[in-house]
Amino acid sequence: MKKRSKQKTKPKSPVKAKRKRSRPSDKRPDSALFSPDDMPQFGREFCFLCGCALPADRNTDEHVIPRWIQQRYDLWNQTLTLLNRTTIPYRQLTIPCCAPCNNVHLSKIESQVQVACDAGREAVLQLPSITLFLWAGKIFYGLLYREHLLNWSRSESDKGPIVPAEVLKRFRLHHQFLQAARIPFRFRPHVPASIFVYDTLEPMERKRCFDYWDNILGIGLSIRIGKVGIIVCLQDGGAVKYSFEKLYERIGKLKLHWMQFAEVTARTFYDLSRFNRVPKFILAEGEDRVEVMLSPLGGLSGKPLFDKWDLGEYAKTLAFYVRYPEEQIQPQPDKVMSWLFHRGKLRQMQADDPA
Repeated sequence: MKKRSKQKTKPKSPVKAKRKRSRPSDKRPDSALFSPDDMPQFGREFCFLCGCALPADRNTDEHVIPRWIQQRYDLWNQTLTLLNRTTIPYRQLTIPCCAPCNNVHLSKIESQVQVACDAGREAVLQLPSITLFLWAGKIFYGLLYREHLLNWSRSESDKGPIVPAEVLKRFRLHHQFLQAARIPFRFRPHVPASIFVYDTLEPMERKRCFDYWDNILGIGLSIRIGKVGIIVCLQDGGAVKYSFEKLYERIGKLKLHWMQFAEVTARTFYDLSRFNRVPKFILAEGEDRVEVMLSPLGGLSGKPLFDKWDLGEYAKTLAFYVRYPEEQIQPQPDKVMSWLFHRGKLRQMQADDPA
């Protein structure tokens, strides 16, 4: 069972953006920027990506966790824990999608990522950053969208969906960025994310070759697929990567045991939780592309971008991801367990070492 949670991350205000509005339409032209403000876009009758109305007899839905991953790691009948603490089989994690978005735009991205993951970390690093950003961003948003289509309580439908429309709307900027899967976008100076790719070891037991976590409030995702692990902070403007680049480059020299990858996930998401800015973007929709410009993260303030490190708070985060009791993770106030480091040096584990 894979875990999801509103991990202990300080909630941030919605990211501000300016854009030119596009007019609403029941059938979106393939080149149009879908605006969540313009039409009732949430529901089984709309494509989750472009927002077009779907025919009742449609025969296409998008798998949130790609089919090739499910098949390779026998996930079809395994379950993922939803935000209401119920579970759902991976095979049922599908969202409404029109044929062009599913079979053309998203299929192209999926094929590129699959080929790269099969080849290993170096091939994944060679992918355009926008490809990894869109691939991870679709999974992150797709799970929220699926939870919008599910009732909080199966026996009490009047309680509404697991993720209400009002909550889903808070991710409207991320959803607009996902339109880069189907229409030309240019992100300046770079995609609005921190992206990390690691070598990961493959245990003999197939079910231990896959892990998935997301950080809802921080807008982050971590996924381990056999010999590749990918962590993406989807809307931090690159702050985590560029502020802690030396540390993560050092960790990147290891081939990570699955527990070490869980620790890297905890560390990355804890750093994300300390980020105290709200990135601001300007969106300008032109005739042939959408321009996205990231404002300087520091703004006019001289305050550091990240709050101070708190060992106790980090220990709580680490305990969640490695599934250890907090008292074991932090046996003393000034010490915390680590599978990555031993006496300050990197620790290389073997694939089937016990955790």
